[in-house]
Amino acid sequence: MSGSTTSPFAALANSSGSPGLFASPKPSQSPFAAAGANNQGGMGFFGGFGQKAPAIGFGALAAKPFANVISSAPKPLGPVAGPKPVKPFGAPEDYSEDEGSDEEDDEESGDEEKSKKEKEPKTVKSEVFQETEVVTGEENEITICHYRAKSYHFDKSASAWKERGVGTLKLLASKIDLNDLADNPDGPIKRKYRLIMRADAVHKVILNVPLTEDLIATYGDQGKFPSGNNFRLLGFENGELMTLLIKLRNPTDSRMLYTHILEGLLGPEAASKKIEEQA
Repeated sequence: MSGSTTSPFAALANSSGSPGLFASPKPSQSPFAAAGANNQGGMGFFGGFGQKAPAIGFGALAAKPFANVISSAPKPLGPVAGPKPVKPFGAPEDYSEDEGSDEEDDEESGDEEKSKKEKEPKTVKSEVFQETEVVTGEENEITICHYRAKSYHFDKSASAWKERGVGTLKLLASKIDLNDLADNPDGPIKRKYRLIMRADAVHKVILNVPLTEDLIATYGDQGKFPSGNNFRLLGFENGELMTLLIKLRNPTDSRMLYTHILEGLLGPEAASKKIEEQA
């Protein structure tokens, strides 16, 4: 036919870039193969062993952005030296560690000071005691003799001897007045005598009797040598005449006390004469 027209099937076949209706289409690439091809150096879906396996599925797509960020971050060259561990960037500061280190420093300094104090020699402070002067009333007297004894007094209302206590019996004589001695150098030396006794421990005065020549006949054993270790006498205490008994340790002490009283009141010569008469 003149002016023949092209067959529609031929037109389809001659169209550039498009296959014919009955032409075999160009095989399309598998998505698995494409994923494998995009990974350089990777293996295909059915690639051989020994090659890097590609990431497959959603995990691969989700991991790529974060993996790129982490891989791009600078890596430390090595562990950072110091007592504190390395903290991630942006982590809050932990001040408790600093406070703990300060407390440890304080404890260490305290231990060092304690050890220094222990090593230092200990100085013992000695207390200074000052002697206190005790006034006894015996400052202007001298002790002629003293003995251990026990004293009694006779209670008239009870008609019995009552004990006063145990202590040290002393025969005291007043000191010589130098003024009287200068005025009368040839005269007799005037002294006052008394018996005083203080209780043990408490030092309480339990006997204080002045001795006079008028009552010498009552001393000892009614004006004679004591026969035993008992020494009797009459004496005034607080203005009242008392009958007293002094019990010494032995007859020798009793005799010596009687002799010293006679020598003081009568003088050495008169005392020795009286003693000879009683012998």
